[in-house]
Amino acid sequence: MSSRSVTADDQHRLSRTLLRQTHDLRALESLYSAQPREVGRLRAEIASFQEPSDPGAAPDPIVAQLESQLRQHEAEFRNLESRFDQAAFECDVLQDQSDHLAEEGAAGRRRDRATPGGSE
Repeated sequence: MSSRSVTADDQHRLSRTLLRQTHDLRALESLYSAQPREVGRLRAEIASFQEPSDPGAAPDPIVAQLESQLRQHEAEFRNLESRFDQAAFECDVLQDQSDHLAEEGAAGRRRDRATPGGSE
């Protein structure tokens, strides 16, 4: 197998991986953008249940449950931020590798044209 076909195979593999990572990144972006809306909705719902009542009274169980959900969504949001950053980094690395392989492939084709007898 020639070095050109190995480079082409590597570039094809990286392109498929980059496409898959890009798809995953878009899915994470969608989840990421939905989280602030959900957090805002929960905060509004909590506020609607909170009344200026007796400060010594036990917290309303509905409010406690909503606050728990809010904390859970905030934790999920932080997790999504981390996953989003990691996926974006991986896409950048894959794009750099793909660009490097494309440059190697182009350099190999130039060498093949310059070498009498063609490719290896």
